[in-house]
Amino acid sequence: RQRVREAAERLGYTPNPVAQALTSGRLPLVGLVVSALRRPGEFEDSRAYWSALIGGAALTAAGRGYAVTLIPEFGEAAFSSLPYAGLVVLDPTDRDPDLDRVLATGIPVATDSSRDDPRILVRIDVPWGEAVRIAFDPLAERGSRMPGLIWPDLATDFSRRLREAQRTWCAERGVRDLAADAEIEGSGPGAAVEWLLDQGADGLRSEEHTSELQSLAYL
Repeated sequence: RQRVREAAERLGYTPNPVAQALTSGRLPLVGLVVSALRRPGEFEDSRAYWSALIGGAALTAAGRGYAVTLIPEFGEAAFSSLPYAGLVVLDPTDRDPDLDRVLATGIPVATDSSRDDPRILVRIDVPWGEAVRIAFDPLAERGSRMPGLIWPDLATDFSRRLREAQRTWCAERGVRDLAADAEIEGSGPGAAVEWLLDQGADGLRSEEHTSELQSLAYL
């Protein structure tokens, strides 16, 4: 083995990932499954967050000799048939079929889903309690007794766990749990703000204030 290494260094040999895939069955390729791409309104509202996350994933993978493929839906044959080294499923819904399909491949999987499944190799956990405290504590310190949250009422772990953390914070502080969907009846955030103010909110936070901490958790 040592003689082979010395010969490789002398000849300037570099491994060919395609040739290696013939024996390992895997390419140095990470599939990034982002189902939000199929929900244009949601993706557009968080474009800066997703752009930073996807770009960071591509740069990090490249630094380790891997390429990233962005996958909007894993069920499509063009994506599901590639010999990935690993798959990452981001912000899946509670019963996301993409996560089921990915787990069925036997390829190493990382995800931020809270699903309890032994096939998940790496679970990306976001410290929701800390994120909510960063967003709401300053309001309470300024005297707010009824802060309101504008949040995306989506069928995703992100949405559900954010609301759970906010309810916990309100219970700990002894204040009313007050939140509004960012898209009340399709009216947009403006209607949510008006509704919260009508309910007596004396301070407002948008879910965007948690995105920085979430990005750090992913990284």
